[in-house]
Amino acid sequence: PGARGAKARYTARHAYAGPDEAKKVAGSKAKALERESITTSVAIEGSPTAKAGRPFAYAGVRPGVDGIPFIIEEAGHSFSKGQSYRTAIKGKLKV
Repeated sequence: PGARGAKARYTARHAYAGPDEAKKVAGSKAKALERESITTSVAIEGSPTAKAGRPFAYAGVRPGVDGIPFIIEEAGHSFSKGQSYRTAIKGKLKV
């Protein structure tokens, strides 16, 4: 995994009708690859609204992280005597 903005190479295995179609497909694939490569996971105080498919962003963490949009892929909710209600979130970059 490289840093955000790092260049990578992907070779399409299909022929396209023309340059416009090829550029459209390439842009779509680039977004999908970026989304798959940038992930996050965090445990927070319980949040019943956290569920798969919902957007979220960090706030108050640090510059460069705050405000980056993610989509929740998994949200697990748990209760325990020692930590009360917690939510574990796994997410991917929203592109």
